[in-house]
Amino acid sequence: MGMWDNAFEKKWSAVFLAMYVIVMLPVECFYATTYAASWKGLPIFMVGWFWHTLITMILIVVFYVQAMKREEYLEFGTEG
Repeated sequence: MGMWDNAFEKKWSAVFLAMYVIVMLPVECFYATTYAASWKGLPIFMVGWFWHTLITMILIVVFYVQAMKREEYLEFGTEG
């Protein structure tokens, strides 16, 4: 089963590839060579990374819940 074989795999591959592309953009909230203050004086890239990480973790949990509802994912952990 490849990542482009069915709609479920396509959707989640596109979601996580989009998250990767977003974080690789050279924008100030992910990459900064100078200090730019944000909330309570934190550098803005730390806030950007925090929110991106939080969103990614939430997406991983949503993916897990949806994947465990699928029959083909359930058969990997069973005997016989």
